[in-house]
Amino acid sequence: MSEHAKPLLVVKIPQMLSKEASQKADQEIELIAQRLGMHHLVVAGGSDAHIETDMRPLLTELIAEQRKTNLLLASLIEAMADENEMVERPLRTYLNGEPIL
Repeated sequence: MSEHAKPLLVVKIPQMLSKEASQKADQEIELIAQRLGMHHLVVAGGSDAHIETDMRPLLTELIAEQRKTNLLLASLIEAMADENEMVERPLRTYLNGEPIL
C-alpha cells in the first residue's frame, strides 16, 4: 500500500494533556498505527477514535461485483423464461420416484 493510500487513525483525547503526556500518547498511538499500516493523528478535546479511509476503491469493487451479479440474474431469468416456452409434458412420477398411476 502506498504511503498516500494509507488510512488515517484519528484519536481524540477528552482532556488537555501536559506536554510530556501528549508526547507519550503520541508515541504509543504512532506504534499502534504503524502496526495497523496507518498514519496517525492525535487531537486534544473530544473523545472518540475512528479510521478514515478513501472508500472509492472499495465502492468501485462492490459496483463491479454487483454488475456481475446482475448479469448472472438476468441470464437466470432468461433461462427460466425459455423453460416456460417448452411444451409441458404430463408428470410420470412423484418426487420420490414412484410412478403416477
